[in-house]
Parts: sequence; structure tokens; C-alpha cells
Amino acid sequence: MHISLSLRWQLEGKENRDIEENLFLLLHAVRRDRSLKKASTVLGLSYRYAWGLVKGWEEVFKAPLLILERGRGASLSELGEKLLAFEQQAKDKMQPDLMSLAEEINQGLAAELGGESNERLRMYASHGIVVAEFIELLQQENGLDVSVETRGSLDALRLLSSGQSEVAGFHFPLEKIKAELAPFYRTWLDPRRHTLLLLATRQQGLMTDKENSKNINAIVDLAKRSVRFVNRQRGSGTRTIFDHLLSVEDISTRDIAGYGHDEFTHSAVAAMIASGSADAGLGIKAAAENFGLNFVPLLNEAYVLAVANDVSENHVPRLRELLKSSKFREQVTDVPGYDTTNAGQVLDFDDLFAG
Repeated sequence: MHISLSLRWQLEGKENRDIEENLFLLLHAVRRDRSLKKASTVLGLSYRYAWGLVKGWEEVFKAPLLILERGRGASLSELGEKLLAFEQQAKDKMQPDLMSLAEEINQGLAAELGGESNERLRMYASHGIVVAEFIELLQQENGLDVSVETRGSLDALRLLSSGQSEVAGFHFPLEKIKAELAPFYRTWLDPRRHTLLLLATRQQGLMTDKENSKNINAIVDLAKRSVRFVNRQRGSGTRTIFDHLLSVEDISTRDIAGYGHDEFTHSAVAAMIASGSADAGLGIKAAAENFGLNFVPLLNEAYVLAVANDVSENHVPRLRELLKSSKFREQVTDVPGYDTTNAGQVLDFDDLFAG
């Protein structure tokens, strides 16, 4: 028996009414496919139902959610983009707490009902789309009770080093500023205590609106007065990378409008740009494509799982087996900007962090 908790949107008024999950799924699919018909087909919904769902909520909001143009397909209206941006913000801020609370509930029920205690694996991990897919597969593993919370790369490593978790997920650049960043990461890692497993390599870069209307093609362009930037939170790997890229270009944080406006995931940053609330942000290619944004690649990075060696000798082989499995590869093969060819490879500390 396992209990999970989820968010529910409810419109309050004379008559309380839930906003269906299908509406959010449909808006996401239309943004990606630019077609209401294709979006409904992909989701397994009838076109009549999808049309009625959208029109029904447009009547409630008294504003359009979609813009339909003959010969150009469908796109989200300003309201549609805002709705998805707020949905992403709600998930990013609430989901970690819900997962943590669900874990407490399941542990309490297991103790009360006298159920067998599965082997526990506590994990703090930086946000990533392929990472989420891997965690989902990991949580399906029989006999393994997995607790996962989203944290920035450096926070995740700090918690691993202090013994508060068995696994930390972090990302680290493979070129450019890796020598400058290495000390920040190595301080929490010890080759005698930890094993490093490659989950994937991925592209990190600048996300802008689809037309790149502010002509942002490099870090220096973010200092333009008209550009509104949206940042990642302190302690995140992306924030650390961005600060060092600014340093390389000799750009002060005071010159970046929006430097102090931060979000907790790549998707949240992309959602802010898609909604028109910001012009640019640093993030992964997969998030940019999911939100129909322009992407300017800046660097390649490795997403790595650091695993504590002294907790269970079974953890490393089990994680490697899942990373190398066809099930994992098939599930993430179409995610833009990610390469899982060498997933499961044990990384040498000096090779990863060398300048």
C-alpha cells in the first residue's frame, strides 16, 4: 500500500468547481504541437471533448485560452500562457512538500499496520526532465522505499556529505568554467566515501521567447536595459554557473535586470518567459522546447548521481542497472538536449573535475 498526494485546482464562487487536469495537459500539448486536433489525439481525447473543455473554461474565465488561426494552427493566448506558468510555479513550490508529507504518512501507516519495512533510499537532486523520469522508474522498484526532494546541486551535495541522504543528483559543466567551479563541488565529495554515476549529458543555454525579440545571443546581451532576466535560486547549479559566466564576461549582477527574481526549476523559468513575464533565463534545452522557446546553447554538462558507499553495497549496482536498462533509455530517448548513451558509467573524480 502506498499513498501519494497531489495538487487540486478549485474555482470558488457560487458553485465550487474543480479545474480538470485534462485542461492543463491539453494546453501543454497545444503549445508543443500547435494544433488542438493533434493535441487531443496525443492525449487520447476526442476532438469534440477537447473543444468543449477549452470553450467551457473560456466562458468561465470570460477570455480566450487558445488563438486559432486558419493555416497557422493553434497557439496559447496570454491567459493560457499565464495559467500554465502559475501551474508550474505551484508544482515547483508545493510538490516537494507534498512528497515529503506523503513519505511520513506511508512510514507511519507501515509502522501502525505492521507492514514490512523496505530498504530506504533518500535522495536530494537538482531539477531535470530526464532526472524526473529516472526517479519515477526508481520509485517503481520493488523493495526500495525512495524518498526524493528537489534541491540545488550544491545543496544536494552538502546534504549527502552530512549523511542526510544516500544519493545526490548534481550537474557539472564539461567545458569552459569547469576548473573554476570544481572546488565548490569537490569540497562535499570524497572518492573514498562516494561513487559517481553518469545519468546523462545535456545542453545548457539561454532561453528566450520564440522570436528572440530582444536579440539575445550571448551572456553580454543580458545586460541590455530592455532585457528582463529570470534567475535560478541560490545553491542551484545553474545559478552557480550563471554567476561564473558573468564573472568571465566582467558583468556585474547589478547590470542584469531581474537578477534577484529567481525560480526553483528550469520549467518554472521557461514558463515565466513563455508567459511574457521575462525575456530570458538560463536553462536546459528540454525546458525551452517544452515551452516553445528559442534556445541558444552555451555549454554541455554532465548530470551525475553521487552515491554514498557505506550505506548499502546494493545501491550502486541497482542504480547502474536501471541507468543501463532499455526501459530507462526508451523512456528518455526523445527528450531534447539529453544524451544517455553512457548512462550508468562510473566516473573518475579527477577526470570529471579536472581543468
